[in-house]
Amino acid sequence: MLGLVNYEIERLKYRNFWLIPGALFFSFYIFILPIPMYFIFHWLKSNFSQIHVCVMGIIISHHITFITHSLVFYLITKLSLPFLEKYRVDNKWPYHLFKKAMQTLSWNFLIAIPIVEYFFAYVGMMQVRQNDEIPPYTEIFWQIVFCMITEEIWTYTFHRLLHTPMLYKYHKKHHEYTASIGYSAEYAHIVEFIFVNIMATGSGSMLLGNKMHSITFMLWISYRIGDTIDLHSGYDFPWIPYSVFPFATTATYHDIHHTSNNGNYSSQFVILDYLLGTESIKNKNVKGKNN
Repeated sequence: MLGLVNYEIERLKYRNFWLIPGALFFSFYIFILPIPMYFIFHWLKSNFSQIHVCVMGIIISHHITFITHSLVFYLITKLSLPFLEKYRVDNKWPYHLFKKAMQTLSWNFLIAIPIVEYFFAYVGMMQVRQNDEIPPYTEIFWQIVFCMITEEIWTYTFHRLLHTPMLYKYHKKHHEYTASIGYSAEYAHIVEFIFVNIMATGSGSMLLGNKMHSITFMLWISYRIGDTIDLHSGYDFPWIPYSVFPFATTATYHDIHHTSNNGNYSSQFVILDYLLGTESIKNKNVKGKNN
């Protein structure tokens, strides 16, 4: 427990006053992004069936977020601005795997996501409501936090299982990236992509059912994809919106997992790692989002 407290103290020291703009950036998901999400949702609802609205909403929010966030970090590393480079975790991005990664991502995004999400919607595993209104801000907030918690529990459990000798063959592909790079966040074997990436992200909505609005689910997907790309970005910016909650993971934290291939299995919060003795922070300075 003392280690967990020390982690949080060091994280807060690193974030410092940057927590304020980080919180403001997080509020973007609560107060600003619901508006364009509503127009996307309304257009889908006016032209497609309920199942297709759900599936297409997932695909649109996922793909747009992944592409835009990946491009932003690509531009950051190419510009190499001194002010931003001082927050860099790694010295070099592993571009040599780019072609192979694009092939895997294309399969996961264009085949796996549509098929799996359509199946979940068709059998009733995802029953988010679709009334024609933006859900209350308070509802959006607590449901995103709820999804963060369920995603963390699911990801920690199955991520740790994938590091056992029997199952590691399904996780080995992801660890071809020993240095963090944004788009590698979803570079994974199809088994891992379905049972960890997709299932963990959807776990909260499956539990909430029609208590969650389709717009909130789209917002959560956008937040989660932005978060995982940040964790794999190779940059630990103190103002990012994904580290404003207590005991949040960070890009530094997750980079340790990739460089050591052991420990730091957490996704959203470091609590389970510390409680279950799988934290690994001995060799690097804890900046903030150590995952």
